[in-house]
Amino acid sequence: MKSTIRKIALTLLSIFAATAAFAQVTTSSISGKITDESGTDLAGATVIAVHVPSGTQYWTIADSKGNYRLLNILPGGPYTLRVEMLGFRTTEVTDINVALADNFVVNTALQEESMDLDELVVVAESATSNMRSDRSGAVTSLNLRAINSIPVISRDVQDIIKLTPQAYDSGNGPQIGGGTYRQNNFTIDGAAANNAFGIGGTMPAGGSPISMDAIEQISVNVTPYDVRQSGFIGAAMNAVTRSGSNEFQASAYSYFYNEKFRGKWVEGNELTVNPEQHLLVGARVGGPIIKDKLFFFLNFEMERDVEPGPSSVASTPDKPWTGGYGTDNPNVARPSASVMDKLSNYLINEWGYNPGAYQGYSSISPAYKFLARLDWNINNNHKLNIRYNMTKSKYPSQPSTSTSGLADRNSLRGDRQDIEAIYFQNARYFTEQNYSSIAAELNSRFLDGKVNNSLRATYSHQYEPRSTEGGRFPFVDIGVGGYYYTSFGTELFSLGNLRDVNTVTVTDEVIASLGINQLTAGVQYEWNRTKNGFQRFGAGYYSFLFDTEDDLEAAIDKGTLFDNPSQYAITHSFNSDWSQAFPQFDFHQVSLYLQNEMTFNRFKLSYGLRVELPFYPSLDYNFSQQVADATFAEYKGNGGKYDTRQLPSTTVMFSPRIGFNWDILGDRSLVLRGGSGFFTGRLPFVWIVAQAGDAGVIQATTTRLAGDQGMPPFIVDRNEQLNWLYPDGASPVSTSISSISLMAPDLKMPQTWKSSLALDYIMPGDVMLSVEGVYNYDINPVTITNVGLKDPVYSNINNFADNRYVWDGYYEPSLQNAYLLNNSKKGGHYYSITAKAEKHNFYGFDGMIAYTYSNALSYGDGWGDQVYSAWQNASTVNGQNFVELGYAGYVMPHRLIASLSYTAEYARNFATGISIFYEGGPRGRYSYTYTSNIVGDGGADNLIYVPASKDELTFEDYTIPDTDIVYTAAEQAEDFWNYVNNSKYLSSRKGQYAERNGLVAPWTHQFDVRIFQNFYIPQKNGQRHTIQIGLDIENIGNLFNQNWGHFWSSNGTQILEIAKNGYTQGGVSQSAKPVYRFMTNGPSRLTNEFTPSISLSSTWMMQLSLRWIFD
Repeated sequence: MKSTIRKIALTLLSIFAATAAFAQVTTSSISGKITDESGTDLAGATVIAVHVPSGTQYWTIADSKGNYRLLNILPGGPYTLRVEMLGFRTTEVTDINVALADNFVVNTALQEESMDLDELVVVAESATSNMRSDRSGAVTSLNLRAINSIPVISRDVQDIIKLTPQAYDSGNGPQIGGGTYRQNNFTIDGAAANNAFGIGGTMPAGGSPISMDAIEQISVNVTPYDVRQSGFIGAAMNAVTRSGSNEFQASAYSYFYNEKFRGKWVEGNELTVNPEQHLLVGARVGGPIIKDKLFFFLNFEMERDVEPGPSSVASTPDKPWTGGYGTDNPNVARPSASVMDKLSNYLINEWGYNPGAYQGYSSISPAYKFLARLDWNINNNHKLNIRYNMTKSKYPSQPSTSTSGLADRNSLRGDRQDIEAIYFQNARYFTEQNYSSIAAELNSRFLDGKVNNSLRATYSHQYEPRSTEGGRFPFVDIGVGGYYYTSFGTELFSLGNLRDVNTVTVTDEVIASLGINQLTAGVQYEWNRTKNGFQRFGAGYYSFLFDTEDDLEAAIDKGTLFDNPSQYAITHSFNSDWSQAFPQFDFHQVSLYLQNEMTFNRFKLSYGLRVELPFYPSLDYNFSQQVADATFAEYKGNGGKYDTRQLPSTTVMFSPRIGFNWDILGDRSLVLRGGSGFFTGRLPFVWIVAQAGDAGVIQATTTRLAGDQGMPPFIVDRNEQLNWLYPDGASPVSTSISSISLMAPDLKMPQTWKSSLALDYIMPGDVMLSVEGVYNYDINPVTITNVGLKDPVYSNINNFADNRYVWDGYYEPSLQNAYLLNNSKKGGHYYSITAKAEKHNFYGFDGMIAYTYSNALSYGDGWGDQVYSAWQNASTVNGQNFVELGYAGYVMPHRLIASLSYTAEYARNFATGISIFYEGGPRGRYSYTYTSNIVGDGGADNLIYVPASKDELTFEDYTIPDTDIVYTAAEQAEDFWNYVNNSKYLSSRKGQYAERNGLVAPWTHQFDVRIFQNFYIPQKNGQRHTIQIGLDIENIGNLFNQNWGHFWSSNGTQILEIAKNGYTQGGVSQSAKPVYRFMTNGPSRLTNEFTPSISLSSTWMMQLSLRWIFD
């Protein structure tokens, strides 16, 4: 025994001599116990697992207690497990399929050898296959069967992850297990496939970094107590790609839809359906280069999309503006077609700029994907795989709604994408998404499988520049009556916009079996190089305000449209030729982890520790004298002084974890599992690079307001604008800074403490039932504080309940905003309870149903691509520096999902299959706010006070915009109080403040269906080819009835405007009781909180597919 331990120790030391890093799980394992029929442990039995498709073998010898472990095996299967021992009958267990990152438990009782008995063959029971996993946490494993059966149209990974009960997709990507879309970690064969930069969704390449035809399995780990998994607050999502086998297999396929494959009716409203088309063609092929030895797999896809623009249209005399959603013409916007046409002609004829169409247009988006993989069984002890994949795509986006960086960010109500406004086509931008990755993994075994080593190296590159159409022109906002009306020009954040992230990870991991113990030790290293191009208002920004549409039309007719800008802004470098500056930095992280798994008769206990050390870059070049001379709010004794060169010091992050799995009855029919542990997340790199980009050292933003000295006239050329502003050139000293981003020197990566407990039970009829609870508590969550703001004062209005804080101006009037990333001492929390039942392989049927109740409270949702945006976006009572605990907008309280699939083969050469997926629950949370920020901190609109009685608020008469109707104070008081009483949420908050994200949308019910028909063509070699015709239909309920399947739109949650007195920066008069206006929905009065969303998202959509499968 001592000799064996010594050999293992020496092996571990020799393996760790070569340091490596960044572990994520890409393999699986099979373990169990070998006994005789009386239950006596059998030591020395030989256990061999054969991966049937490739012939790959894994073997080991049972230890003195009869325990065996086969580690680092390929996920999937099927496997055949063979157990041999002298004097006993050889036993085989067939049809074993192992989920990614799972350990599949196979206990075998050998029978004594008899001359009249052949070897015993046992088929693994499908009903208990899921129960054979000895995982402890909340994990959803998705194999090829699940991936191929789920109805999808976009064919990306995010579509498949909706099978995870704790997931919710808000459009930016899956938000899972109490984390935002930014707080997940996604890997492909262990290679990072995250959108590490942080702008956009969870994954690079528009959330589709790899073809679905290239994926073998996906695991979604909400609470994995395995210390190998890290880098997330929400979930770790790991995918492994397909590999070749001993049989040549191939498939060629195509997917297609156009505008005729989409519905256009919702609740009696006919929508405008612009031309669109999607065509995808692809192929995959895999097979042996050397049988049982060397295999290949290839996949290629090409897409061409014609994507429609917005479905809203300009108003006409026949279809006038009636207020948007919930009105007679819900798809008609406020701008009139006649004025929009006149404006377009004016820009073309007088300025030589074509703004594009304003309705009825589409855009072309190409995409390409490629993947190649090699698997080499060097010998029985060493196996190597190498994989390369790349994605190139380009897709259009609407102009940003952000006003970040402007001197007056609240000069207009609504936003550029609102139904009240219409932007021109060339105001949009294209993101060119280029993603590539290479991964290599060597799995080795020593000492008869007692020691296993996994060595992995990966590289990924995310390169995403932006482009625009129509030529360069300043971005222009036109406002009418205080609201956005139209926008055109080069999108305000897109000129020179670039995200360039290189990531290298290396992993070395050792697993050693020592009796009942399985030790795992690893060391990891990650290197990221990030280059960012970000110029707010790179082509220049102007806004022009008009009281009425008639005034706007008159200005166009007179040629005076651009005579009186109300606001101007531009970002520039300090280079003599005004060429762009690109901040960049390197980030490193080293991690060590150690874990032990103890396996007893029916109980498995795992415990371990992960230690992470992040290293931030040097910013020695980034010294700002203006910031150094300024004094802001104090942070931990720094006297209010900040250095733009200083980044956080290295802080060791500890993540201890423990998990268990208890087979209560000993037959895997009743399992109790759970655990608890710390998980360390990441900061989006865009927030880190902001300290260099926003310090006023390499670039600065110049802003002007109407009446300011130096307001430039309307100039088209960017360089001429800058030469007008700075005839002698600009420098960091000569240029003022409006805002900066800073990181606290003691800033830590965010962590969460996750715990879970679950019970799995095989019910009569082999139905598997699971009940699982998950609880998270945030530890050192990242928050943002504007240290440029002075402390607030208490409003203290006489005889009025709404006495909130009001902010008392800025420390530095010329450098107002300084956004400091730091850690909050207060943490939010998340919990969910999931009940799930599933049944598989029942006469061709597979079914699942799951319900999850969730709740999450946080001190901010962390939404925002810029540090300022993330600070601003949370609605508060007392201002952004005093964010109250509120509901997390990325967690819905209810989610019900169900799937049912059936496949039947008949008449020898035919098969028909159908799959149905249902998702029900609310799809949005909202905050009731005033129409503006009322506390003077420059943040988001503040949460309203809900009066305790009807007479507590005072209203005033006003004329409803775009009408001649006077809305009297008495009518408003009556309508507002009725609105409160009719709202389940508001009526529960009387005498209190509304809560952030307190209003929950009604339930949405959506059914998706996939139907396919197989035609089998027998071959002479006994195999067969398959021609498959498929049809995927999303939201099929709307296909049957236009009143079904729709989403819900809020009629507006900015329901109160303070018209007089009230709260002002610097304090208020104690007698200045506010006077209010109750808002309308366009010209219509507010009566309901929600109406059906009259948009294409509420309609049905289908996709036709054709596939030829060569098996």
